[in-house]
Amino acid sequence: MKKILFVTLALAIVGGILAGCSGGGEAPKTDAPKTDAPKTDAK
Repeated sequence: MKKILFVTLALAIVGGILAGCSGGGEAPKTDAPKTDAPKTDAK
């Protein structure tokens, strides 16, 4: 019983480490494109 609990907790910890430390590709862009056009309300 203790071995099953130990293995389950160990796998959860390793899975958390791998998920938290993954590269994830490029970072999301936070800069919105800047436009000089005024905003208009469509009616």
